[in-house]
Amino acid sequence: MSAITEPQCNLQEDDMAVDPSTSVQDRKYLSVSVRRRSNIVKEMEKMKSKREEKRAQISEIRIKRAQVLYNTPEFDSNCPNWEFARMIKEFRATLNCQPISVDDPIEEHRICVCVRKRPLNRQELQKKECDVVTVPSKCVLMVHEPKQKVDLTKYLDTQTFRFDFSFDETSSNEMVYRFTARPLVETIFEGGKATCFAYGQTGSGKTHTMGGDFSGKIQNASKGIYAFASQDVFLLLSQPRYRSQNLEVYVTFFEIYNGKVFDLLNKKAKLRVLEDGKQQVQVVGLQERQVGSAEDVIRMITIGSACRFGALNPLRVVMTSGQTFANASSSRSHACFQIILRQRGQLIGKFSLVDLAGNERGADTSSADRQTRMEGAEINKSLLALKECIRALGQNKSHTPFRESKLTQVLRDSFIGANSRTCMIAMISPGMNSCEYTLNTLRYADRVKELSPHDGGSDMQNQMETEEMETGGEGLGLQYSLSKDEEEDLSPHMFKYREAMTQVREREEKVVEQLRELRQGMTTMMTEVDYLLGITEKPDYDLETFVSRAKYFVKDSSRNFLSVKESSAERGHAERQPVVILLGWAGCQDKYLAKYSAIYSQKGCTVIRYTAPWRMVFFSETFGIKSLQTPARQLLELLFDYRVEDRPVLFHVFSNGGVMLYRYILEALHTHQPFRNLRVAGTIFDSSPGRRNLIGALRALAIVLVSMNVLLKYFLLLTFATAAVGLRILLYPLTRFLHESHYDALLKAPSRWPELYLYSQADAIIRASEVKCMADTRQQLGVPVKAVDFSDSAHVSHMRVYPTYYSSLCTTFLSDCVGGSPP
Repeated sequence: MSAITEPQCNLQEDDMAVDPSTSVQDRKYLSVSVRRRSNIVKEMEKMKSKREEKRAQISEIRIKRAQVLYNTPEFDSNCPNWEFARMIKEFRATLNCQPISVDDPIEEHRICVCVRKRPLNRQELQKKECDVVTVPSKCVLMVHEPKQKVDLTKYLDTQTFRFDFSFDETSSNEMVYRFTARPLVETIFEGGKATCFAYGQTGSGKTHTMGGDFSGKIQNASKGIYAFASQDVFLLLSQPRYRSQNLEVYVTFFEIYNGKVFDLLNKKAKLRVLEDGKQQVQVVGLQERQVGSAEDVIRMITIGSACRFGALNPLRVVMTSGQTFANASSSRSHACFQIILRQRGQLIGKFSLVDLAGNERGADTSSADRQTRMEGAEINKSLLALKECIRALGQNKSHTPFRESKLTQVLRDSFIGANSRTCMIAMISPGMNSCEYTLNTLRYADRVKELSPHDGGSDMQNQMETEEMETGGEGLGLQYSLSKDEEEDLSPHMFKYREAMTQVREREEKVVEQLRELRQGMTTMMTEVDYLLGITEKPDYDLETFVSRAKYFVKDSSRNFLSVKESSAERGHAERQPVVILLGWAGCQDKYLAKYSAIYSQKGCTVIRYTAPWRMVFFSETFGIKSLQTPARQLLELLFDYRVEDRPVLFHVFSNGGVMLYRYILEALHTHQPFRNLRVAGTIFDSSPGRRNLIGALRALAIVLVSMNVLLKYFLLLTFATAAVGLRILLYPLTRFLHESHYDALLKAPSRWPELYLYSQADAIIRASEVKCMADTRQQLGVPVKAVDFSDSAHVSHMRVYPTYYSSLCTTFLSDCVGGSPP
């Protein structure tokens, strides 16, 4: 024992000395151990020396880079992103930049899409941000997106865009106007409609471009596109060919805020947008001011701009600009300045110049109050509707969806007609921190008029992006699928909130109109009261006449007040109606889900329709990826965004595709504090839930993939079957600890509101026995359960086979859950 212990103790000494008294056998053992240990030490020393050499090399490289940094005047030693700035400079050195100039020819387009890059502002310079946008030519723009690899290596992802015109930071407002709005001026003299939009992130220079240069908070209205266009209008009027036509020039200036229109030339008077008998959109009450010179126009622009930003009557004017996370002074409204040509009162042409509200993602306003989020939702909805209208104009589509927003409704005549021309100026910020927003703006503009980034190249990349966008339309995106950058956007055709809000606004306008009439009537009433009191002062007044007029006066006044009361009560009743959320089956098209929506819409309910992308349902969930958690939370956040969180909520869930999403909604309702106060009235399960029915799942997936390439279809079916058998059946006793099946999760769900199960023995995808097992188990837990067997109807076909009975079941269940008679 000592022979082993003693050498071990000796090995711990640095000199590896050997005790002379040690026996020969012990010394032999010790020499072998020392030899072995010395080999290990040598290897470790080699590794250590290599590591130190590598560190020295890295340190030397850093010192050289630092020397380059300190010796280069354009790079600041305190700049946190100097490496990206150096890479961008090296990239630009390889380009032969030929920016746009006044000598370039002016090309005319029916739809012109251009982009303008502003210079770095004071805040960006103070933060030492680097410029990530390059404009190498008059049509091409590049964005150098800073990225970092897994090994922390920094690199640039350069993305190229092509537009009709690209303006760098040295371009003035005059230069931008020359190539964008100026070619449109002559259109209005030819009986056409012209429109010019300024689009972009808040703080990107839209108001600067359209309204004029800023000197502090004072705007020089003579240096904007508004003023330049008016000057050219009067210049053309002075030419002989138009001088004899007796044309008159009028201007209007209004803004659209939260779906409401205000006249900026009449102290922000609220206006109504209606359609006349000829289906022409009319802005009731909008004042047209006649102008005789460009100076008169500039004066009108100054008055309207001051009214828009609250400089006039600050205590009375509604503030439609405010502070957001993305910009300290953000305009929250669309401003539209129109130049109108008339000949003896008849409309000849109209030029609409629109300063659009700053586009921001939901993440930018997530910490703001509810009003700011409502503003953002309304802005995004109108911007996306605008894009679709411009695309419909450019592609000569028979239908233009101008009713999707108040902005496109007001500008309807600008999108209809063969002699309509449009120009969009996309404004971008060059700072590194704004790179994500800049790319979003450029993608939006690219969707309006898709051009290849290479001259003469194909549009394959844009076509692929468009196809990806359309297939992703099964999800929440307005024109995108749910991605990391665009997960906040919501589809108008998937979410029918617009119709409900339109009804509320119509009722509101009706009540306001009645109040105005009542106020007008009050003057008449006071006159009548004075007359009746004056009669009584006469000693010989006619008592019969007095009583008759007094009786009529009281009756008429009561009728006016009651009409206002009934309208207000009707509006309040509409605001208390339930919210129904329809969760569609995998691969469900919205036109089919809309038929179920009609059941509840006819009862006055607000209906939200959403279908989870089939890729998430069949593949992400099968592989244990909880990708549906995000859309589940977004659906619940909608209730807060649109101020309906106080209403009772009913879920109508279809097949396992809807059940998977519903499972995550339940988790969010019980784990996220903001959602715990939501009042869920009940849940209807249609053809769900089902357990591990592989054959049924393959049938459902085959239906979804029916229009896909045969080879790809069978490959996806095989992949799904293999993953389902391996992960969800054979290995499920182990994988359930990581990702429990939706069926097992619902069996023990903590929810206790009523549940209605609609199933069929003839269902080939979801077994009736599994639905009955779920219903029985939930009932044993104390949940009020009702189950209805349709016997012979196929999967999610109960309403098609038994429409009256199905509708009656749903409305009766809703009535029982909410309480009282059906709404």
